[in-house]
Amino acid sequence: MQTPLLAAAPVDRAVVVSTPGAAQVFLPHVPRQAPPTPTPTSWIELVGQIGGVIMAVDVQGSYAYVGSSSWLVILDVSDPAHPVRIGQSPALPGMVWAVHVLGGLAYVAAGSAGLQVIDVSNPVTPFLRGAYDTPGTAYGVSVVDGLAHVADGWNGLQIIDVNDPANPILRGAYDTPEAIGVSVVGSLAYVADGSSGLQIIDVSNPANPILLGAYDTPGYAYGVSVAGSLAYVAALEAGLQIIAVSDPAKPTLRGAYDTSEPAFGVSVVGSLAYVANWGSGLLILDVGDPANPIWRGTYDTPGEVYGVDVVGDLAYLADKHIGLQ
Repeated sequence: MQTPLLAAAPVDRAVVVSTPGAAQVFLPHVPRQAPPTPTPTSWIELVGQIGGVIMAVDVQGSYAYVGSSSWLVILDVSDPAHPVRIGQSPALPGMVWAVHVLGGLAYVAAGSAGLQVIDVSNPVTPFLRGAYDTPGTAYGVSVVDGLAHVADGWNGLQIIDVNDPANPILRGAYDTPEAIGVSVVGSLAYVADGSSGLQIIDVSNPANPILLGAYDTPGYAYGVSVAGSLAYVAALEAGLQIIAVSDPAKPTLRGAYDTSEPAFGVSVVGSLAYVANWGSGLLILDVGDPANPIWRGTYDTPGEVYGVDVVGDLAYLADKHIGLQ
């Protein structure tokens, strides 16, 4: 099993933070602690938190689906100030690195255990529906039109048919050098490919994916979010890289922001980019002018933030040993 640079460790807490259009949730495995002192950015506010070891988070409706070591934990976040754990999957055979929830199913990138498909139609009693043991280490997953696109480390992009979730079938693969994160928009897969930067792959024919273009980011591409014609790449020590992908064959740098700590993840809503800024917590940037990103605010969590999902005015953060914020 290969390990990406600065591999994420299990997270212990969850926190929910209210921002101008986002809030966050973190989970700790330790007893609850007093919330950290907010920065002078007055519009960022800690709303709630809950304990547990958190690596990944995906929020759908009033539920947060979080990866806690080798379990998928489901939280009711209808009251963000008081998130409640309501369900938990059986122990999975690998670490939960990423989760994508769609249509009552949670698709989990479970490291050395590949893709795990969990039925969450009843959030109180989630259960395993199916699995596919990818050849590498599953770090990221994006599901579109019945196909799960798995970032499988040194085995690149794996495309798995999950129309029958009890019997996932490999449809195709593209061997990138080091696939860590993936975001699929339409017929294109944008892969955060570690030291190889951003890879753009045409997956319109899943049996024959084709590389259209690539951009070698200056840092280690760990996470990617696509909005419109721009790909926002969390590039660890190189911070946030903003890449124009209107011509996927010729991606070009539009702008960048040198974060204070390694950037592990990013979520873009409107003109704001919410960056998982490791030891410095949540970083919020105005990317209305992508050539000139502007600092809008920060919230320094007690742990190290590896992932962020933004819904409405809440940002949900996977805060490593501190949990969901």
